[in-house]
Amino acid sequence: SEALPTPLNFADEMVRHAVENGVAATVSKARKGKGLEMAMGWAWLNVHERTESDAWRFDEASRDKGGDWVPALRALWDAAEDLLLKDNLDAVQDYEAAMKWLAETSGAGPMP
Repeated sequence: SEALPTPLNFADEMVRHAVENGVAATVSKARKGKGLEMAMGWAWLNVHERTESDAWRFDEASRDKGGDWVPALRALWDAAEDLLLKDNLDAVQDYEAAMKWLAETSGAGPMP
């Protein structure tokens, strides 16, 4: 697959890492992003309800931007869970659709 633009590549990395190692293993990675990755990290923590102790690590712009991305990222994670953890092959289209939605909402541009 072609490389995804930032911050979609970060979202994809987080999803794959969570599937392999569990969501808890992604929390520190979510905190370490810069720029758009910081906003995506904030969105990721929101999707998994892990923001309580971490809000101070994120600037207001990243929290605002990432907050807007939560619905699309949640859809991406739900599709990934169905596809990769529940072997529901029909979820491939859901994952692609969610990634396109995330691309639109994040301003990453059209998918490769």
